[in-house]
Amino acid sequence: MSTNKFPRTHLSSCVDNSKTTFSSAIFSLFPRIQLEAVDSILKSMFADGRLNGERLSIMIKHLIELIDAPIQFIQHMPYETWIIGLCTTLIHFNQHEYLIKTIDETTSFLIDHLFYSQTYDNAFQILFWFVRYDKRTQTFRLILDRLPNLFEQLKTTNNEDFQTKIIELCHMGVAIHPEYDISNEIILKQIIQSLPQPDLNILLNHKNIHARFHSIVSEYDNKIKNRVGIINLGNTCYVNSVLQALYQCDLFRKYILEHYFDEQVVLRELQITFAQLNLSKRPYINAINLVSFSRFILY
Repeated sequence: MSTNKFPRTHLSSCVDNSKTTFSSAIFSLFPRIQLEAVDSILKSMFADGRLNGERLSIMIKHLIELIDAPIQFIQHMPYETWIIGLCTTLIHFNQHEYLIKTIDETTSFLIDHLFYSQTYDNAFQILFWFVRYDKRTQTFRLILDRLPNLFEQLKTTNNEDFQTKIIELCHMGVAIHPEYDISNEIILKQIIQSLPQPDLNILLNHKNIHARFHSIVSEYDNKIKNRVGIINLGNTCYVNSVLQALYQCDLFRKYILEHYFDEQVVLRELQITFAQLNLSKRPYINAINLVSFSRFILY
């Protein structure tokens, strides 16, 4: 019996079912959209609160549900690239919990798709990405539980490409989870020990990508969210520009804000100015003390 959490989706159900979130009208949009533009739009929506991890994860699940719909409308970007690109956005904004939830709710559906679809490559690509991302062995375990059926299917189809993809997926899973005990996995042991081995450099690359997935610091977190101006005190526009430029330097700003400058008056005033730029709710601040002390020391 099928264990998928989504019903098998066809174009007719997308169009006629009033409960379906997506309509056929969305299909005509894809040829006009570039993934780079989508990435920029998503970042903007996250920044101003129009989008969050939960909403994006729901969107991804609905798009995965459309895997059986005609995909020729995505002319410039493969279907799986859209899915993976949106999943990567969740990583970018440190929304790992929603990505894990998406993986848990769609993995069985994607595995089932390998059995009944002639165009199984989309599902393989997404599953491959899921396994490479997931720190847990849970997703890999779901695939291993279905290995006997997958290899039974190979006996009837004699599909070498299908077999190659399964073998690569298994090798990658073992490489990423070296702690996994394969002693009781008969088919997995056969794959690891007797079937063609992948390039070790490729496996190392998978491990490196897996590590990067979980070490990414969101660019959004490092960016300055509160843009504050500095009043022109009269011919201080150059000073203000330099202060703003210095404030934009992450490491310099961090150093100034986190150190003590009790006996270094100018640096202490610079610290106060940076703190005001960081915390002020006003549209601008007054840096008169910093300017005054700097003039005093210079003259």
